[in-house]
Amino acid sequence: AQTEHFVPEAGQTGDIPQVSEQANATAARKLITVSSDVLKLTLDTQGGDIVSAELLSHKLEEGKDQPFVLLTSKPEHLYIAQSGLVGRNGPDSQAEGRPTYEAAQTSYQLADGQDQVVVPMTWTDSKGVVFTKEFILKRGDYAVGVDYKIDNKSTEPVQVQFYGQLKQTVATPKDQEGHAMVASAYRGGAFSTEDTRYKKYTFDEMKDADLNKTTKGGWVAMLQHYFVSAWAPNADDTNSFYSRVIPGKGQAIIGYKAPLVDVAAGQQAEVTSKLWVGPKLQDQMAKVANHLDLTVDYGWLWFIAQPLHWLLTVFHGFVQNWGLAI
Repeated sequence: AQTEHFVPEAGQTGDIPQVSEQANATAARKLITVSSDVLKLTLDTQGGDIVSAELLSHKLEEGKDQPFVLLTSKPEHLYIAQSGLVGRNGPDSQAEGRPTYEAAQTSYQLADGQDQVVVPMTWTDSKGVVFTKEFILKRGDYAVGVDYKIDNKSTEPVQVQFYGQLKQTVATPKDQEGHAMVASAYRGGAFSTEDTRYKKYTFDEMKDADLNKTTKGGWVAMLQHYFVSAWAPNADDTNSFYSRVIPGKGQAIIGYKAPLVDVAAGQQAEVTSKLWVGPKLQDQMAKVANHLDLTVDYGWLWFIAQPLHWLLTVFHGFVQNWGLAI
């Protein structure tokens, strides 16, 4: 679906100017699917956004084969993960609009015996700088690698800045209306910084004020009942967090910008990031980013509930039955 797109201006916080969706390359826009054993993602070659995420191990309804869809680009409800490179030479900050990448295939699948599947998409600017955007899915893992390789074949230095953001329709999806358990669960933004381990940032708070934080490491997320999508920057980088509510669209954005990267003429560089898109699995999330496991919100009795959950998991490891473990 054609969607209005906002990206952060390089070097600034809290300022997210509009960028045209018009492609700045002649390649035809396509949708690419990539599947692991637990995830099936749909990628839009225009910008390289994730416009759909199916959780293959989680069914929409008990007894049916249809997987639960976390990210979606349906007209009635948008929830997507966007990323790109801005900065002086970033392909997503050019006046012509976002780039349309090229890929060798339209479908990628984790094969038997493989630990990971990689989807490389490339775009070359007018000066000959080659940008390769890679999506990396690993077996049994809901953490998706979203990396850029920059090959500066031009005669001038290149400066870029990575951003990753989550965009979602603020209104509750119609298929969730009327479900008491879902309705009572929190749906909205959250973030973690050096000073704040875990903080919800509601859609109403986003309407009142744009998020504007600078921190080492951290993460930004959208939460939904048992599931979470979260951008996890490199823990050693100083990152800028932001949010934005798009006027007249009823859509909210939360995201981050990594530090500026300089690539000398004739040199190469790589920019890496992680996107968690899946269920709230505490042990796995804790390995992706510090305090990401706190998105499993136990409330004010967390200091009791967390060790009890750990003990319950240990028992389940022995008996392989949640009823017996409880």
